Amino acid sequence: MKTGSGLDPRLSIIHDDGELILGGELRIHRSLNWGSIEYGDGLPYGLSQDYRFYYFEGGKNIVNLYAHDDYRLNDRTSLLAELQLASDRYVLFNEKYLGNDFHVDNLFLNPRIGLNYKFSPATSGYFSFARFPENQLL
Repeated sequence: MKTGSGLDPRLSIIHDDGELILGGELRIHRSLNWGSIEYGDGLPYGLSQDYRFYYFEGGKNIVNLYAHDDYRLNDRTSLLAELQLASDRYVLFNEKYLGNDFHVDNLFLNPRIGLNYKFSPATSGYFSFARFPENQLL
């Protein structure tokens, strides 16, 4: 069984030379994980179909804040800049057989910058550079 909810608000501000977008993200996920065998050969005598061979609960909390600006330098060239603060927390708890109970917290600051150039009304080129570190795995 898995449940989750989230929020993704944004605010767009038009300025003389482009657009600034401020936003965020909040996501909360919870899960209940288990496994059982209904039928099979070689199972121990008297084993109930309700027996759970594994059981644990999990969760993930994600919070992101960002600012993104698209700044027109002239009719053909735009500078794009973005900064994201990302926080996530992964949890595994209430594991019935081995007693595992842990959490992993991550906090990242992710910058991005880009340049867009219009060669013609139908053709443009885009270059960007970003830093996004890899999340730790469970």
